[in-house]
Amino acid sequence: MSKTFRQNRLYLTYILTLLIISLQFTYPLLSATQCKSYIVGVFHVCPVLSDGTLKCWGRNNYGQLGYEDATDRGGGVNEMGNYLSVVDFNGGTILHVEVGAEYTCVLLVDFSARCWGRNDEGFLKSLGINFL
Repeated sequence: MSKTFRQNRLYLTYILTLLIISLQFTYPLLSATQCKSYIVGVFHVCPVLSDGTLKCWGRNNYGQLGYEDATDRGGGVNEMGNYLSVVDFNGGTILHVEVGAEYTCVLLVDFSARCWGRNDEGFLKSLGINFL
């Protein structure tokens, strides 16, 4: 990964984080009591909710949002907050979430992992991770 790419990704992540914070005050994405953390990728965001569930929005061209389709979410009416579905990743309690440009992975408390989105080079599968 080149230094320029890493700098651009860091800059985009910073801008998306600021955008989420500003949107939170003007348009309720999720209430503060609902959300434990926001995980920000290059083109999508996945908050972990206080009940241990996960919701994602943004670009979904490879299924990286986890909704078993390729439909982008978050740009239309009634696509955010309570209108946004919970991601079904076959159960378990989330310990950690990691997002890339075109994939999302969850590490569960039993140390199993689930990933979805782009995996065209098979890297995650080679690590023994279940790719949904």
